[in-house]
Amino acid sequence: MATLVKFIKEPEGGILAVFPQLFHQNKSFANRQLTCYSHTDQHSSCDQKYATDCELATHDEYTSLELELRGIGYDLEILNK
Repeated sequence: MATLVKFIKEPEGGILAVFPQLFHQNKSFANRQLTCYSHTDQHSSCDQKYATDCELATHDEYTSLELELRGIGYDLEILNK
């Protein structure tokens, strides 16, 4: 089964993969934190509102991160349109 992912562009220009169906495991976040992934921080958490407020990355912007995720075993369904 494919993992749903959105690639977003952060205000400072970094690209972040956000997994909208994977809530971060820390219970103190009360399911407001999604699991995300970046080149530098790898797996971490991301607030849902932050992810929504960021613009979607273009295919050219997220291709290297997509390849990195596929390389570590992710079967991705990309939601960027």
